[in-house]
Amino acid sequence: MADSTSATSFPQTHSEIEMENQLYSPATTMDASRASSSTAADPINSSIGDYSHDVFINHRGPDTKKNFASYLYRRLLVHGFRPFLDQHELQEGVHFPSQIIGAIRSASVHVAIFSPTYAASQWCLDELLLMQESRAPIIPVFYKVEPADLRWTDQNKKGVYAEALDNLQMKKTFDSQTHEEKPRYDSATIQNWRNALSSVADISGYDLDGKFNGDEGRMLDEIVERVVKMIKKPGLYVAKHPTGLNDKVTDFETKVLKQQQHTGKVQVAGIVGLGGVGKTTLALEFFNRESSKYNKSYFLADVRENAKKSSLHSLQRELLRGLTQLDLHVNNIYEGIKMSSQSQEWNSYAFIS
Repeated sequence: MADSTSATSFPQTHSEIEMENQLYSPATTMDASRASSSTAADPINSSIGDYSHDVFINHRGPDTKKNFASYLYRRLLVHGFRPFLDQHELQEGVHFPSQIIGAIRSASVHVAIFSPTYAASQWCLDELLLMQESRAPIIPVFYKVEPADLRWTDQNKKGVYAEALDNLQMKKTFDSQTHEEKPRYDSATIQNWRNALSSVADISGYDLDGKFNGDEGRMLDEIVERVVKMIKKPGLYVAKHPTGLNDKVTDFETKVLKQQQHTGKVQVAGIVGLGGVGKTTLALEFFNRESSKYNKSYFLADVRENAKKSSLHSLQRELLRGLTQLDLHVNNIYEGIKMSSQSQEWNSYAFIS
């Protein structure tokens, strides 16, 4: 882990400049939290703040924060995930290193965006160590760098990452006790960073300048598709004792499949029957089974009751917001019908109860 001398002070904001000037190591904070026997004294275990996230986005701010990392964050939101990107997720008034460490610990998947100046940041490298320690899967993204840049970082190698680590190794700090200069990072820390980069380079990832020939949009699509496959979203609550439900859902699935084979694609499927016979229960279970096949899904419940309180196009707006995560303006039902019909192009799936 990081040199203990790098935890002498804490920046007040998550600024790249401050984190480079003030020697803070998230890895050291984790070590310190383990050494503490009092849970109350450990900011990481504090009840203040919510650190539960699906995806942690590890990135170098100056390279990707305002473009690729932000685009990935928004696409994951649209797909119903809760990603962590510092500029959007950090809560004011809460110890920010604890928020970041908590997000790394809780994330089901980590996306590491390796950009040209990534290895120049102690912050990025320490996050990578914590991500590996968490044992959650890491999806490497090679953004304007090659896997070889991560794999070969020894002093006798050439490349942006090798040069960056050499520069970190030469950095000095002032020892207040001996009043002499000493290396800011010890050799074990530098080697840990090298090993972490090298091991991630061997994971199947996404190379912007390779397979995608610079097409960021296509690469984002494939990354999100991979995350969707890796993270199984929890289904909606169906019933406490769903007796006989499986047979009913299987029968309904068979009928829907026949419609698909006949028309090529299901557009609308209806469930009719008397009140209390289990239409909504059947719809919920069917929704849970089918929603994973689509990029976007939404269950619009209690339509009859809500229709009494609001207009039909307001319900259309709610449905569209659920499918797109955008607050779209719907002026009338006809505009809503047109916008809803476009949802077929998004590979979306909605159930209205």
